[in-house]
Amino acid sequence: MNQTTETPTTTKTKLGKSHTMILWIIIIVCGGILPSLVFRTYHAMHDFFLTPFPWVIEGGITINHALQMVSGKIPEAPTLTLQLSFLVSVVIMLVIAPTLFLFGVRQRAIERNSGKEFHIFRWSSAYLVLGGIVIIGPMTQSIPISIIQLQVSSSLREGQAKVENKDNIFYEMNTIALRLYEYRVLPKEYGGGNGSMAGFTLPKELSTTREAQYTVEIQDSLVAVKATSVKYPQGIITARINTKGKFLEWKYSEFFE
Repeated sequence: MNQTTETPTTTKTKLGKSHTMILWIIIIVCGGILPSLVFRTYHAMHDFFLTPFPWVIEGGITINHALQMVSGKIPEAPTLTLQLSFLVSVVIMLVIAPTLFLFGVRQRAIERNSGKEFHIFRWSSAYLVLGGIVIIGPMTQSIPISIIQLQVSSSLREGQAKVENKDNIFYEMNTIALRLYEYRVLPKEYGGGNGSMAGFTLPKELSTTREAQYTVEIQDSLVAVKATSVKYPQGIITARINTKGKFLEWKYSEFFE
């Protein structure tokens, strides 16, 4: 009969891993809640405030100064309280917290190598947890913020591309209207319609472009022009043009409204 036995070293290693996992669970769970809660509570009770995102405050100040300069105003200097709040927040977030966290990691490594018995409740664990909570807090909150910003940026780029496509189609339809007018006023000897739009066909370079595909339909004294976007096939624009090359009516598909 084989009996599996675990050496003290193996048991100690497993115990150390379980302790480390517990510490990381504490850091992640508390880090997502405590920093903002503590900073907001402190700010509610004092004029002097702390923030886990001091770089956001600095960015807001810079943008505000730029807007004031563009509007012709002299930028207002940040108050002493704001400057001190920003400075203390930077020191806590970028100096004290990382120092405590790295010191805790180093102390636990020293304890592990010295062969001491593992315990969760040690000063090294306290340094590790305290520093980790302050560091992890903004990181966990930054993840959903970053995702939202990416979605907003993507939406803005898509919206801008849609507007540019729509504007370019307008420009090309105006070119078609000009060609229609030129065709009507030119005599037949020069390839025109001699006062009529009958027989007009779109030149190849205008029937399909990088922006859209165009079709024309002669309707008595009017011409119906239809544009179907190449980039967004659900984007359709139709218009009616009179004998003077003027647009009388525009219609858009829901995509371009």
